[in-house]
Amino acid sequence: MNRIYHLSYDSNLTHLTPNIPCNRMEIELSRNRKIIEEEVTKRICFSNSISNCLTALAPIPITEWYVYTPDEEVDVYYPTPQQVPDCMMTNEVWVTKECKVKCIGKIKADISTEIEKRRNSEYGYRLIITTYDWEWIENYNNHNINNKKLGDYYR
Repeated sequence: MNRIYHLSYDSNLTHLTPNIPCNRMEIELSRNRKIIEEEVTKRICFSNSISNCLTALAPIPITEWYVYTPDEEVDVYYPTPQQVPDCMMTNEVWVTKECKVKCIGKIKADISTEIEKRRNSEYGYRLIITTYDWEWIENYNNHNINNKKLGDYYR
């Protein structure tokens, strides 16, 4: 597994504990039909790029984020589109056990003008995905990670 990232507004994390995210995706298809991100599995959400983390969190009112990576070997689970409707676009992965993390820096994010639309014909809905530009405010240990757009890291 390549490096994975988790964003938080908290600067002092050393461990992350799985939970049910409070910002789960919800798509209203019609008055009587909704698609809701899976709400049973406790997990820690990561992605394979900082840009994809921001997109997975959208819409985001917070503009400054601390960037974390696991500080130990972790097992990852790849959710299905039934569990996370945008997982194929954000490359979201889950860690389902507590893990040690290290902060590698702090970023500032701004909404990009780019909106990507994709139709998920298998499940019959279209997602509008917001992408973000970001830059390092603090880059601990001088990590060489660039601001990549959504799609640069598709599985």
